[in-house]
Amino acid sequence: MSEEPPPLLNNRFTVSIEGSNPDSMRRDLGFSRISGLSSSAHTSVRLPLMRRLLGYLCRTCETNQIVLQRALDTDHYFFDWHRANLRRTVDLRTLTIFQLDRQTGKPVNCWRLHDCWIITWHGPDFNAMNSDISYETITLCYRSVSWLKSPGIS
Repeated sequence: MSEEPPPLLNNRFTVSIEGSNPDSMRRDLGFSRISGLSSSAHTSVRLPLMRRLLGYLCRTCETNQIVLQRALDTDHYFFDWHRANLRRTVDLRTLTIFQLDRQTGKPVNCWRLHDCWIITWHGPDFNAMNSDISYETITLCYRSVSWLKSPGIS
């Protein structure tokens, strides 16, 4: 009788981001928290006349959001990307999340988020009464997500 593998832990992961420009390099980054990984779609019902003319329901995809948090350092990578988006520069990137095995550290699951852009950047909270770590938090929109079958592929 075969043993079931142990459950996967959610605290072993890494993230890589690739730019849309050919000269953009892949960056592997560490985050302390990721939340909101999802894929959703909804069907919108058109007016009866339109439905008869088209003969089907129109399926549209919603934009999904994911929130990433990391300890702040002097790297302006996300702030600069966010500013480019505010200037309406098309700067879509691909984000890949690797869930790692707790013993080997090798990827066991891998999700790729396509056509990502930053909609919100939050800097650190300041409080003179304590000495907590400074964090930056970003919210990304993405058009689609793929759960890759071979997580070792980058």
